[in-house]
Amino acid sequence: MSPTALSKWESVLESLKGEIGDKKYDLWIRQIELKSFDDEKVEISTPNVFVKEWLSSHYKKIFRNHINSVLGSSPDVEFVVDVSIAKPLKLVKPDSSGPGPAREPRRNRSQIFNLNKDFRLDTFIVGACNRVAYHAAERTCKKLDGHFNPFFIYGGCGLGKTHLLQAMTAELSRNFPDKKILYISSEYFINSFIQAVKSPQLLEDFRRRFRDIDALIVDDVHILAGKERTQEEFLHTFNAYWDKNSQIVLASDSHPRAISRLRTELIDRFAGGLITELKMPAYQTRLDILMRKAEKFDVTIPPKILAFMAKKIEKNVRVLEGALNAVVASALYCKREISVDLAWLTIKEMSDRKSSPLSLEELENLVISKFSVTSKDLHAKTRSKAILMPRQICMYLARRHTRYSLNDIGRYFSGRNHSIVLHAENRIAELLKSDPDTAKIVEEIEGDLV
Repeated sequence: MSPTALSKWESVLESLKGEIGDKKYDLWIRQIELKSFDDEKVEISTPNVFVKEWLSSHYKKIFRNHINSVLGSSPDVEFVVDVSIAKPLKLVKPDSSGPGPAREPRRNRSQIFNLNKDFRLDTFIVGACNRVAYHAAERTCKKLDGHFNPFFIYGGCGLGKTHLLQAMTAELSRNFPDKKILYISSEYFINSFIQAVKSPQLLEDFRRRFRDIDALIVDDVHILAGKERTQEEFLHTFNAYWDKNSQIVLASDSHPRAISRLRTELIDRFAGGLITELKMPAYQTRLDILMRKAEKFDVTIPPKILAFMAKKIEKNVRVLEGALNAVVASALYCKREISVDLAWLTIKEMSDRKSSPLSLEELENLVISKFSVTSKDLHAKTRSKAILMPRQICMYLARRHTRYSLNDIGRYFSGRNHSIVLHAENRIAELLKSDPDTAKIVEEIEGDLV
């Protein structure tokens, strides 16, 4: 994005802040980001569906007014969801890991990762998707004997590579306090080498700094692709470690042989040790992850809500964590209990589940299981309360959890018209606010939708 657009956006934010005040600005505006900005259209990224819908209904006009004052025109304003910008909510439970390991002295702090104190082996959720990598990491941290050398971990974003590498760094530092353990990113190695080649003395210092180590842990090695001189230097560094049997741990987004423009010598050396893949977590692992994350909040999140989220979001750890943050934030901001309905409203745009859509017959069977009625009763013309209530609940849930139209639902229930379905939807929605018994039954049925 051009500096001019960013400058204009900053002017819009400053002007808007003056109108709504610091409190509302910090609550709603500080968590958004500019996606695109021109005379025709302004796109604004929000961290979740709840924030998107709130801003669309409460702040869209205000944004247009302030954008107009800056641009002199009135472009369309659109809020979109981008879960990658979601920031973790403040946690209330103190960290119990004790003091972290001493960090390697560094010359450029901005290019070397700080260890995240929450990234520990005992907080890494183990499942079929990562069990081999985890146990290899655990053994390496206990032995440090080069048994798995090099130890190469690969997998997509958000699957736990960085967690595992930083956890190994911390564990090795505790288990072997007399050893030098270095954890860096490939970007740090690259930038350090670029600076080092400026003079023989700097290059000598660089090599001494990176090779006089007992265990080297490097994240994102795929970034080396295409950088010939840096790859050659990394190869020499690798060989120096290999010759003295020092531990090498590497992580990448791809298998070594799938990294384009990587030297054959590096590929062969990477492939000479243990290569393990971190895969997308299955349902039970996703549920375990959510349960672990939920422990750190000062609100109670019912297990059935976590199960519902784990079923609906078949993505990586980062998206799961972002979804959980969004649900908790929605409950806090709306002052509502965390329910399946609230969870689905918040996470539905994050869900990419490819399962078959819920049918009206399946939904009807779930409702029947909660009442002493039959399918024939629900389709009959009778309006007795014992039959009317479950029928209306079925219609309400069909509107909330299926894509059937009012007319489709009415036709399914023996040709009733759309106004009857709409009335049922509105009536149950009102009862949910005033009748705890109805609310409990509806929530139980929604829980069964998992």
